[in-house]
Formats: sequence, structure tokens, C-alpha cells
Amino acid sequence: MNVGQRVVLIMKWEEPSCIPPPIGSLGEITALEPDGDYLVLFPEWPCPHGEPDWITPPWAIIPIDDGESVKPREQTVSA
Repeated sequence: MNVGQRVVLIMKWEEPSCIPPPIGSLGEITALEPDGDYLVLFPEWPCPHGEPDWITPPWAIIPIDDGESVKPREQTVSA
């Protein structure tokens, strides 16, 4: 997975000082950690430890897109 890729949380992990986002939360990878974990921003569930990103294990998330920018669809209106 890459920076900028949108993901969904599929498993929770043990966090001793707070409760991680619920399963099904949507987020975006903001950085890769040297140990293989990801920094993920879950906009509806900011991390309470200073930075809003969560240190997230790779087994807890799956990608929901390929990281490419979404192009708006052209709308056609017929009269």
C-alpha cells in the first residue's frame, strides 16, 4: 500500500491508553513507518495522542482504491 491510498479498517489492535477507530472506518495512508506499520488518518476518529494519524498495523487495513486521484464524472443533462 502507498501514501495517499484510501483504506478501510478490518481489524482492531490493542491500544493501552485509548480505543482505536471502529472496524469499517475509512482512512488514508499518510506515511510509511520504518517498522512496516502505516500512519493512517481516519478523519472521523482522530488519534488522541497529539497527531491525528494512527500508527496502524498492516494486517488491520485493506486498500479500497489504487491511490490515484479520482476524476469527477461529467454530467450530461438531457432536456
